[in-house]
Amino acid sequence: MERDPVAIALRMAESFESELKAFIYDNRLIDSRIVQRLIALSGYDSYVKRFAKDHIIVFYLDPAVVRKKCLYEECSEAGSDGARECLERCIMESLGEISRGLASSIRELAGSIET
Repeated sequence: MERDPVAIALRMAESFESELKAFIYDNRLIDSRIVQRLIALSGYDSYVKRFAKDHIIVFYLDPAVVRKKCLYEECSEAGSDGARECLERCIMESLGEISRGLASSIRELAGSIET
């Protein structure tokens, strides 16, 4: 079982920056407590959802949370014609910003971990 928090953190950061914007792992191979702690400490935990099926665990950026943020903060003033375009643009931009921020935060955490 992988218990090295630095190695796990670096793999997580890389995964969240990927097109998938998720970290998928087998909890028989990676210590779930480390993953959960890194996400909690990242400051982005409100954007991350967890899905489990048997031994496979998926942490992913939740587009529904991002959509709500965009609706209330970015696109609330847009007229009905521009609301859809605003929402699509905002969700795509926000997911990218959040995934980069999450990955950066996890990398910083990895740098502060003493092994």
